[in-house]
Amino acid sequence: MTHLRSRPRVALFLDVDGVLNSHAFVLERGKRKRPPYELHERLDPGAVRRLAWLHEQLDRKGLEVVCVLSSTWRLVADRGREATEAALRVHAPGLRLHDETPDLEEELGPEPPRGEEVARWLEAHPEVERFVILDDHDDLAPYEHRLVQTARAVGLSDDDCRRALELLLGTAPAHR
Repeated sequence: MTHLRSRPRVALFLDVDGVLNSHAFVLERGKRKRPPYELHERLDPGAVRRLAWLHEQLDRKGLEVVCVLSSTWRLVADRGREATEAALRVHAPGLRLHDETPDLEEELGPEPPRGEEVARWLEAHPEVERFVILDDHDDLAPYEHRLVQTARAVGLSDDDCRRALELLLGTAPAHR
């Protein structure tokens, strides 16, 4: 029996540094507390709440949302996907990281372009109809048109979330 999805699937590719934390947040946190920091203390609660708001808005529009960790945090032992998801849930209990982009360092060398990592993930997930990339970097060719580039100084903003909604709710399908 074939299982049919009842809701269109969209993906949020998620960076952490510069998106879910910012220079301003890191400086302010340093005034309040000294290292070591728990992982959830490395995330700006306001930015995480904005991400949760974005997810909720998409869900209300009838979309199935898949959050994909594209940050280099996925490659660090104490910050992998599961640890990052647990840290997110401290601030927004309903958030979940469903997957992560592949590690292409062995194949492409150090610091492979994130755009290529996103491309490989999308190739493996043709069921995704639209996507956005939340990132403070711009090495996302050929997907610059799907990038919501955050400012490192402030992280994920309300305007960034509105832009992501516009991209995901638009009528044009995602270009691959």
